[in-house]
Amino acid sequence: MFSLTKSKKLIHIGIKKAIAMTTDTNQWSTGIFDCFDDKPECKCIYAFFCLPCFACNTSGKFGQSPWLPILDYFGSVPPIALHTRFFMRQRYGIQGSIWEDCLYSTFCYPCVWCQMSREMKHHQ
Repeated sequence: MFSLTKSKKLIHIGIKKAIAMTTDTNQWSTGIFDCFDDKPECKCIYAFFCLPCFACNTSGKFGQSPWLPILDYFGSVPPIALHTRFFMRQRYGIQGSIWEDCLYSTFCYPCVWCQMSREMKHHQ
């Protein structure tokens, strides 16, 4: 009986958290090419000089394995960047499509990781 009550409380807390996270906006907080919006931290410069390190760091902060972005270098469409961008849109209630995610992840790979990093900072 105690574990049933405890699980109900956990479900209730989880629903509150999900609702709170999706009420901000339905657009990305910055554009895909807004690299200079993070001037104090200069994350895009870090991404430019060491993109694998930056992608792994961003992936870890998002709650995924920090080593997953290494798999992006073994295919034509980067699956981890695509996956992370898709689930970030779902988590934060951002509009878009899987096709947009695929195009941006394939042709603007460094900018996608920078945008996702800025988005996580915006939602903290």
